[in-house]
Amino acid sequence: MEAEFLSIHNSLPDKDLAKHFSVYVSTIEKWRVRLGVKKTANRWDINPHPRGALGMRHSDKARHAISKSASAWWEALSDEDKNIAVLKRMKTREKNGTLYPSRRASSWKAGWREIGGKRIYFRSAWEANFARYLNWLQEKGEISEWEHEPETFWFDQPKKTIDGKRLGGIRRGVVSYLPDFVVTELPGSLTYYEVKGWMDAKSKTKIARMRLYYPEISLRVIDGKSYADLKKKMSMIIPGWEDGTKKNILPEKCPNKSVQSVKSKLCEQRTVVTITEHK
Repeated sequence: MEAEFLSIHNSLPDKDLAKHFSVYVSTIEKWRVRLGVKKTANRWDINPHPRGALGMRHSDKARHAISKSASAWWEALSDEDKNIAVLKRMKTREKNGTLYPSRRASSWKAGWREIGGKRIYFRSAWEANFARYLNWLQEKGEISEWEHEPETFWFDQPKKTIDGKRLGGIRRGVVSYLPDFVVTELPGSLTYYEVKGWMDAKSKTKIARMRLYYPEISLRVIDGKSYADLKKKMSMIIPGWEDGTKKNILPEKCPNKSVQSVKSKLCEQRTVVTITEHK
């Protein structure tokens, strides 16, 4: 599949590539990062300008006129129409993979890591360590697959709840939610995870709306208590675990059976971590 991807990734729009490989659009760029390639062709290279204007530039006078016209159009919109326009832009950026920037300012050990052969930009050391835990479970055969920031869930469409109540679409404020991870369990079911040490008001709203608009989705929150439980049980077992200083607590593989320590015994066991359910 990698050979096929490398041969066509630069000749098709990401949306078509995602459909061809049956993956999310955001996954296409992740594959490029992992394989060390870049998309050099833009849409005009693939489909030349139909009016022969490829490479042309607007004059300063034309740009000023366009800007003035766009501003007048925006000011004439009602608040509802503005919300719809903003939402449409957000969805377009989500499809293009630009809604969630890879490099956000952060003091929580954000940065690139390579885990399980995947090079991913994690927004915190907690996220990175949880990814290591999921990769450890996958290697042990406890789960089928895991993926980081797989898809965005939107709250803009009206829905009916299980008890028959009608929910209106949300057009402003918290209108979408991107879970940190999705895990494909061995039976094939999906479980989504959110790693959140501190729940601010916006985070609480996202999770509450997610449960309200997508009650069929299994979502679990790894909060401070759950993460502490995970760290206590796994930090001395999983290779590369970050202890707050970006140093490996266990830099290499788990000790083998010849090493008489508690570690080697724990490496052979499935560790169950208590997960807090947020209502």
